[in-house]
Amino acid sequence: MIDYIGVMLNKEYAEASLFTLRGKCEIVGKYDRFSGESLPYQSTRFDKMFFKKTAKAGRLEGSLHMFFNSETTGVGYNYNNFSYSKILVALDLLENKISCDLREMNLTSLEFGFNIETSKSPTDILEENIIMYDFKTPCRNPQNKKNEKYKAFDFTEYKIKVYDKSLQNKKQVGKRNILRVEIKYKGSRILKKIGISRLSDLKDKNV
Repeated sequence: MIDYIGVMLNKEYAEASLFTLRGKCEIVGKYDRFSGESLPYQSTRFDKMFFKKTAKAGRLEGSLHMFFNSETTGVGYNYNNFSYSKILVALDLLENKISCDLREMNLTSLEFGFNIETSKSPTDILEENIIMYDFKTPCRNPQNKKNEKYKAFDFTEYKIKVYDKSLQNKKQVGKRNILRVEIKYKGSRILKKIGISRLSDLKDKNV
């Protein structure tokens, strides 16, 4: 399932999107409200997404899955199924929300995630079964946090994260054991290798 996205917009589209968002959510900038100094950017948050416009371009990032649930249910979460049909709806909602053609949004990062329901505790699986990946030990392993158990493996062009989703979302998942695996591609170079360069490409089922 697609989750996190990071896209860049040119200056013209960034300004148009910011103008549209101005009537829907609070915009931070152009001036620091405490010091009064001019800021080089303007930004806002909406439905688990973050939008930032600088003098030269704009950037939009966040969980497309959470955005969809926030728009359709009023609550942003990503522990349920995010099917292809829902992705199509989410992309249309996002396009309308910021008034920018998906073909004008250049993807710079993309994350895929999937949930695995297990009979064994995901935390136990993390501690006992996930030791290394490609002969590399985890770069992050917060063993002492009560509500966060995960292991992450960071590489030049991608990152893999495995964590106990049921521990993070106890109220929502109940007694189910859910292990989540996320793969995040970093940079447009690796995305172009798999035929993805613009946000509109995510509508192509063959990609």
